Amino acid sequence: MDHTRIPGEYLIDFVREYAEDSSGEEWALDHLPLVLEKLGNRDFRGRLMRITIYERLYPISDLVDPREIAQVFYDILQIHQWLFDHPGILHRDINLDNIMFRRIDGDVYGVLNDFDLACRVNPSWNLEDGPSPNGCTGTKPFMAHDLLATDQKRHMPRHDMESLFYAMLILICCYQRPGLMVPEPMPFLNWFNGTEREVHDAKLDFILRPIKLPVQPHFCGFRAWIRELYSWLHRGHAGGRQHHDLCECRVGVDTNVDQDTEDSDNSSDTEDVDDSEEENVPFNWYTLNGEFSYERMKFLMSFFQARELETRS
Repeated sequence: MDHTRIPGEYLIDFVREYAEDSSGEEWALDHLPLVLEKLGNRDFRGRLMRITIYERLYPISDLVDPREIAQVFYDILQIHQWLFDHPGILHRDINLDNIMFRRIDGDVYGVLNDFDLACRVNPSWNLEDGPSPNGCTGTKPFMAHDLLATDQKRHMPRHDMESLFYAMLILICCYQRPGLMVPEPMPFLNWFNGTEREVHDAKLDFILRPIKLPVQPHFCGFRAWIRELYSWLHRGHAGGRQHHDLCECRVGVDTNVDQDTEDSDNSSDTEDVDDSEEENVPFNWYTLNGEFSYERMKFLMSFFQARELETRS
């Protein structure tokens, strides 16, 4: 894979051209930013700056109607999957500032903005050749917790889905309504001002130790989404940790058995290893063993308060 980063405005042009040239994919254009003009590079006090003019978009904080907000979040999930499955782009920076919208004939359309940290991926993408998280790969409060750990080497699509969950969580728990934050102390404050290791530890504790989520009354309609997404995240990561601990335990047992066998010089007193033990089935980190996938998340988010939202593709 070529890890050379392509400027965001050129990636946007690329994916828009892909949608325009692909039959049946024109719907994606409504959910992508539009570059109006590139003014080239300019030197500013010894630093090279790229100047690009975009079509005006609106922040999600401009919306008041919870159903419209829900449609925007659902649109972001749909366009994120399209970007990965079709032109082969992984966004890698889902946060509230990049979740925007435009109106077309009065209807709201969620737009995934800012491709500066996005990258191209191979059609045969897998865990071994995925993009590396070295350097900037997200906005800290919204980053998947395991990307904040030094031993996590690959940025997967489900990391961005976890970021979308955090974007929803922060909006509905930290704001009384769009644009008006809750009084201090704000929930999840340490996700904003902690070090990467501190944020990693705080998020891991949040995932593994269920708490009552402080959903604000204006956003009560999102409770069903948040509870379900949180339960998937909890089960997925709890299962992953259990699998990891089991593998470590099995390695230790195998090492001890080998040592005991050697010391006993194959005596008849040595216990036989039971080959009928439970097989060490690989854990699917790509979807947290099926807990976090596009299909599952789309099925959940296609309805809001028992009413169907617009599925675009």
